[in-house]
Amino acid sequence: MRLSLRLGLIVTVALTLVFGLTVLAFIVQQRPGRLYGVTLPLPRQVAAMTELIESLPADRWALATAALSTPATGVDVLDQPPGARDGRAMPGLAIAQRAYMAALDGRSVAMMAELDQSSQAADIELGRDGVRATRPVRILIGLKSGKTLMIEARGPAARRFTGVRLGALALLITLIVGAITLWFMRRQLKPLERLGGAVEKFGARLEPSLLAEEGSIELRQLIAAFNRLQNNIGDLVRARTRIITAVGHDIGTYLTRLRLRAEYISDDDQRSRAVRDIDDMQALMRETLALAQLEAEQKGPVAVDIVPLLRSAVDGFAESRAPVRCVAPADAVIVRIGPAAFARAATNLISNALKYGSEADVVLTIADHMAELSVADRGPGIPPTERAAVLEPFYRGDQARNLNQRGFGLGLAIVNAVAKSAHGRVEFEPREGGGLTVRLRLPLA
Repeated sequence: MRLSLRLGLIVTVALTLVFGLTVLAFIVQQRPGRLYGVTLPLPRQVAAMTELIESLPADRWALATAALSTPATGVDVLDQPPGARDGRAMPGLAIAQRAYMAALDGRSVAMMAELDQSSQAADIELGRDGVRATRPVRILIGLKSGKTLMIEARGPAARRFTGVRLGALALLITLIVGAITLWFMRRQLKPLERLGGAVEKFGARLEPSLLAEEGSIELRQLIAAFNRLQNNIGDLVRARTRIITAVGHDIGTYLTRLRLRAEYISDDDQRSRAVRDIDDMQALMRETLALAQLEAEQKGPVAVDIVPLLRSAVDGFAESRAPVRCVAPADAVIVRIGPAAFARAATNLISNALKYGSEADVVLTIADHMAELSVADRGPGIPPTERAAVLEPFYRGDQARNLNQRGFGLGLAIVNAVAKSAHGRVEFEPREGGGLTVRLRLPLA
């Protein structure tokens, strides 16, 4: 999961918890006896409302009730009082009712509380500064005209807007804020994603890819440090390659002179051994130089059809009557790789198969958007414990030493370097009937 997505999810979950706890707090506060959240008018205020309504003509009552009503308190004049239901006695309401009756000069006063099935009572708290209840309450006052003045204390709108509606609103707000947060985080972390891609690219081919220094201060410092690291490592690799090239050239000159002098050795057996050792030393220098040049290659790979490159490599062995069989598709197989590097890798794989297995079956196929070059032999194979080691330079397995084969342990190391430069990999598996199959897998262009 991407870092930006993780951070966005963390913020979204945190917001969800905040809103969830807020909704839970509202629900808990609505429990009877826990909070007096409904404010009723004082008895003297009710008395003033009643006298105001009775002092006005009937056609002005609607205007008066509209002026007296608030979001928390509704005032209305009814022709008939609302029908009474079977209820339960509530001492708190009875006490408040007597207080209102005393302020209204004996007018009839009835009080009803809005309860749900789980409610036990509607508590009322009488004080000098206000009358508060735990549930919405209706005060019904009989007017001289026979009408009924109803004052309904509903409570703040925030308390009514709870339950499913508040939860849905909280969820909607959370999702919107989470989506916006995720978008901003992706923008902030985009330079970090590009840095990760550049690190992977540099690790595969040692090809510097300088990045623009953008983002937060810490991220800009990290990108600048990585750019300096790329330049330093690139300079070191190029310096190493120059040294190896210069030393190889000079040693090659000395070996050529030494080979000429070896021709003057009178003993035929000693002369042939000396010439063979000199040839091995020259071959070792060529292989080492080739590996160093592959690792230090600065030019990016190009899209190339590897089918003719493979056939050319196989034809070179066929000219010497080597038992090499090749199966390749008729259509082009395009891979981003250096042509000379692929030819060298294919030649090394076939050469190893002939050296240790006496024959080579070469097959080029396409599977899962990958070009797969398989070279199979009938040799002793490579134990699973040594398959990672044989890809390292100068490693020779026990089978190779036991067979007394000439080699320097650089053939598969070069193949592995070629695979890395093209973002591919080298795989081994036993061949059915005995032997080894080596696969060079390269992504298609």
